[in-house]
Amino acid sequence: MTKAIFWDRDGILNYVVEKREDGLENVSPQKFEDFKLVPGASEVLRQAKEHGYLNIVVTKQPDIARGKMAEEELNKMHELLKSKMSIDAIYVCPHDRQDNCDCRKPKPGLILRATKDYDIDLNKSFMVGDEQTDIDAAKNVGVGSILLETGYNKSVQNVSLKIKSLAKILDHLGHSNP
Repeated sequence: MTKAIFWDRDGILNYVVEKREDGLENVSPQKFEDFKLVPGASEVLRQAKEHGYLNIVVTKQPDIARGKMAEEELNKMHELLKSKMSIDAIYVCPHDRQDNCDCRKPKPGLILRATKDYDIDLNKSFMVGDEQTDIDAAKNVGVGSILLETGYNKSVQNVSLKIKSLAKILDHLGHSNP
């Protein structure tokens, strides 16, 4: 069995869009040209890999179900992500809330699929996110959670560890759970 870091995508590995054309704020980019990688994230994932972690991205992308984003745009974003960062796999929930799927965080479907596909030891793994749904998904599978603090997530609760920069994760890579 191997250990893994489950990474949320938006707000962690790439920037959220501060304000979209539809008026929503701090949301996922819908267009490839709005998809900007967070500086330094690549180095953090590279070092996580050197410490023996798999880097698994688990992301919800409901704009697919809503018809607001084409799958081709999402695929281009993920190809860029994989080409620039040490990512082992990307698991996507394309559903909206009302679809009642098992993969939309905080439900554990994406993490459980990755765990099965890669024989992951959850006791040695953790989740990095920026929303309550990320933290709750971690709790629902029994892994530790790291919250990257931003200006938009001050009310997130029940977090194992809070950090102000992605690089701070490197301080915790030798531990089984944050």
